[in-house]
Amino acid sequence: MKKLFWLCGLLMLAAPDKTTAQNDGLCVEDNTNYQSGESISFQVFFKLGLMNAHAGNVNFTVTEREYNDDMSYHIVGVGKTVSSYEWFYKVNDTYESWVDQATGLPLRFKRNINEGGYKIMQEYTFDNPNNHAMIVKSVTNGETKITNKKYNVNQCVQDVLSAIYRCRNIDFTTKKAGDRIPLTIFIDGDQYEINLNYLGKETIKTKLGTLRCNKFRANLVKGTIFEGDEEVLVWATDDKNQVPVLIEAPIVVGRIRATISNWSGLRNSITSKK
Repeated sequence: MKKLFWLCGLLMLAAPDKTTAQNDGLCVEDNTNYQSGESISFQVFFKLGLMNAHAGNVNFTVTEREYNDDMSYHIVGVGKTVSSYEWFYKVNDTYESWVDQATGLPLRFKRNINEGGYKIMQEYTFDNPNNHAMIVKSVTNGETKITNKKYNVNQCVQDVLSAIYRCRNIDFTTKKAGDRIPLTIFIDGDQYEINLNYLGKETIKTKLGTLRCNKFRANLVKGTIFEGDEEVLVWATDDKNQVPVLIEAPIVVGRIRATISNWSGLRNSITSKK
């Protein structure tokens, strides 16, 4: 049973259908929105009725790292529950992605999660020119499930972490409310097709100020804390950074709400601030 703590990517793990179809919706976007040295942090709240509990914190960082003699973006996402919430459900998750700076496609992916005592450690590599992904190792609760298994994947496939940063390079100036943006994600040996539904612009208040945002949604996978067929809503700054600043999703009981708490090292000026 998968126990994904969606703190580290409510945005990109919204995958309603497995797919074998070609998907080139986000295959050739240049990166103009993030850079090495960027750090983005979120506070995650669990809402049930009048209760609004600070349940965890998530941090995303980008650095440069050499991979196979070329420089890549090394993106790390870390999500942890706060100590006062661990009695209910303790989470300590780390996701890592090595992204080709020229193509924005993933080269390597690592996932090390501990969610309520359920542990997964995985490592994937991607051979993008040949449309292959390999699960180098997949270990669940100490038991090795997969080693060195190759999969055929779509040309533009992303891992769950690189997908966030790919989405940040969507050109919303060419989009109108109702448009759909396709994306394919590889995880656990399967490909999932996401359609991000663009909802238009909305101004919201955050800890970092009042921000004009692009808003979009996607459907959630049915799983241990989601019932399925719900929608995750995402607000991202309407500027050249396109930083996600608010993410909301229902769970079996209540809602999860992730709000921006800090950013630094952004590539571009924040022109969306009111």
